[in-house]
Amino acid sequence: MKKLIIIITVLLSALACTNLDDILEQLRDHEQRIQKLEALCTQLNSNVEAIQTILTALEQNDYITDITKITEGGIEIGYSITFAKGGTVNIYHGSNGSDAPAPKIGIRKASDGEYYWTSGDEWLTDESGDKIPAAIPNDPDGRYITPSFRVAEGVWYISFDDGASWREFDGILNDMIPEPLIKSVEDAEDHFTISLSDGTEIIIPKFRKDDAKKDMACIINGNDIYVRAKGFAPENDMVWKLNKIGSGGNKYFNIHTMYTCPDVTDNNNLSKSLVSWKGSSDDLCPTLINGSHIGGNHGCSCVDRIKCTGHGKTDADIGSVWTDSTGKTYVLTHIYNKNELGLVMFNEKSMSNGIMGLGKPQIGTEMTHQSGATNTDSILIEELTSTQLWQCFNNYSISLSIDGNEVDINTNAVHIGDQVSITTQYDIIYVPAMLTYLMENVGNNDKDSQHSEDIKDYYLRLYITFQFNRNGSMSKYTSYYINKDVTLSYIGLVQSMRISAEPYMYTPDTIYDDIIKQDQTITYHLTNDKWRDAGKVPYRYYQFADDTCDKGVCLVYDRSIGLGQNDLRLAHCDHAGRYRIDTGKMYPYLINGGSLAKGTYLDAMAARVPLYKYDEDLTAVGWYWCDKDIILMVDTHKPVDKEITLPEYMNDMRVEILDKTESVACNQTYLFNRKVRFTSDGYGYLVLRLYK
Repeated sequence: MKKLIIIITVLLSALACTNLDDILEQLRDHEQRIQKLEALCTQLNSNVEAIQTILTALEQNDYITDITKITEGGIEIGYSITFAKGGTVNIYHGSNGSDAPAPKIGIRKASDGEYYWTSGDEWLTDESGDKIPAAIPNDPDGRYITPSFRVAEGVWYISFDDGASWREFDGILNDMIPEPLIKSVEDAEDHFTISLSDGTEIIIPKFRKDDAKKDMACIINGNDIYVRAKGFAPENDMVWKLNKIGSGGNKYFNIHTMYTCPDVTDNNNLSKSLVSWKGSSDDLCPTLINGSHIGGNHGCSCVDRIKCTGHGKTDADIGSVWTDSTGKTYVLTHIYNKNELGLVMFNEKSMSNGIMGLGKPQIGTEMTHQSGATNTDSILIEELTSTQLWQCFNNYSISLSIDGNEVDINTNAVHIGDQVSITTQYDIIYVPAMLTYLMENVGNNDKDSQHSEDIKDYYLRLYITFQFNRNGSMSKYTSYYINKDVTLSYIGLVQSMRISAEPYMYTPDTIYDDIIKQDQTITYHLTNDKWRDAGKVPYRYYQFADDTCDKGVCLVYDRSIGLGQNDLRLAHCDHAGRYRIDTGKMYPYLINGGSLAKGTYLDAMAARVPLYKYDEDLTAVGWYWCDKDIILMVDTHKPVDKEITLPEYMNDMRVEILDKTESVACNQTYLFNRKVRFTSDGYGYLVLRLYK
């Protein structure tokens, strides 16, 4: 508006010597020119941002899923392009009039292999004379410079700091060239080509036809991740709801719920169509060492939680030392609220061996201050409960991959593939080191100090990959590095909340190899006296919703990886797990008892396989992936002689028998026409490895 007023003022000054019609015509010409410049500016900024997004998308192996034409007055002026990972951008092309000059901007690859912005044939540089990068895929700050433009009084300006400051553009203007950045585009069947005015061509792959055949989708939405397996069951898909940060005290990645949805459900409306299949919020398995579950959703069970109304303690008191009426010594570790505190007992022995226990101070007595506190008032113990030391880990990382290609786990997007993997790493903090850190930093601690990255000592380091497969199964690869001598109760890798209110159980290679209803008054311990063969550790654990076996879950240890090998398990296991009395949960044990020495490295793989009634003549048919191989499990509780039809992706695979009962016959070495022959003269099972 200001520009127009100036123009009007100048023109009116010449009113006495100029025809009014000529003045009005000049005004219209100037107004049209201003509008063209402003339109050019808008399109130029949009194109600069779009090119930058496109280059980054290419670096991340992204691809186009949708293209829509942009029209103005019935004329095509650009395209709206949607990427699988990178969202939607608009690009503009075509003539804007030779009387509307704009900056001549392009991109060119430099000798370092990276793209930089250009002005004409020269590099576009900042005030320091440095080239402006067009894309930096591994930028540690997560940001690269996007030049932006504006036009005022017919003069072009450029900014390198998101419009905080501007300088007059001193580069080349496209005075006679109507395309300021994008010269033309080509929308081909399998790719989209953008031709820049400087001759640069950017070729972007479009939605791959093969993607329509892919069996998995991964939908990232804030803290929630939905992993959808389209190959679970006819007409129904399996959907795992995961949380990047769980709601429990540990704030660790967690499995939330297992759902199903109709196979016709659109990925963008997935959450509205979910039907709960099984609760899984406590399906992450901790390690039981030094008398406490720890890791996953669990922290060390060593905190005395005390109610002391109006205690007056603040963060400045975290790390202070207190003594109870019996002389036990504690460190103040948590201030839960204005009426509750958390303290951890320690003594010379626990600080040397890392085996922490509860102090259990007497209700009605007082704790007195020993050192470090700002508020030294005694702590009156009104009520007492025991709880866990959360957060129990640090040095944490998490990443997400689709078919082996890492994607940004923190960007909302829909990814398509055949396999989804989430990898985590963390250290379980050595509690004596944590207490020492708090005491040494008393007065400078806060609520997060008990898991500070400055605490370097740890019990265990865990590397875990959760691999979600196209049939809804999950393969969990786990590696442990033992950094302290610890006593071991058990390592489980997997566990499962009950699948129904009155579940049925089945454990091959044990006396519980029939389908039996779990007695709510019994814990079923799978000690070695319950094994069918003293030289073979049970490795598959089933639970069904009812005796029809129409719905179930199988937990399994792969017997080819690390401690899953039978000989290794046999040396470290005399108790293969339990079905718990009160909760009905399944707790497999990979190994149990004894101790683990500092410097020990362990690894193993377990799988979780959701089941439906794949074949009416069979108890269960399920499979999981071990690397690129498929482990197929077939179980029956009656005589069977038939061919089992398997999914298309198993066709032409080789067959290796890993395990079977004597009742079962299988001489097949190759899958032809997707079928495997299965015969059994009664109860029996067959476990196969399918491989290319």
